[in-house]
Amino acid sequence: MEGYDDWKHIVDAIERHETSKIHLDSCLINSGGYKKEKSFWRQVLSRLLEVTLILSTCNLAFRGHREKADSNDPSSLGNFLSIIELLRKYDPILQELLSKPKS
Repeated sequence: MEGYDDWKHIVDAIERHETSKIHLDSCLINSGGYKKEKSFWRQVLSRLLEVTLILSTCNLAFRGHREKADSNDPSSLGNFLSIIELLRKYDPILQELLSKPKS
């Protein structure tokens, strides 16, 4: 196992590393991924807020009559999830979100 043992010159080593081409390229790649992820979650949030505004404007409840959602009975999803499921069919952002594995 390798490690760093020249602690007197750590500041110089960090500066060399941070200005190296490999580090700068890695930062650019990471920045692009961060921007893509940020854009994705903003779009998700925008859609969820729009559904929330529609339900509140129409004075509709978020959930249905049943307390628990039954995966076999689509009518038990409630208003919010029913609209999200409908939009999922036509919206690639929601489709991607809802097809991601749950963690």
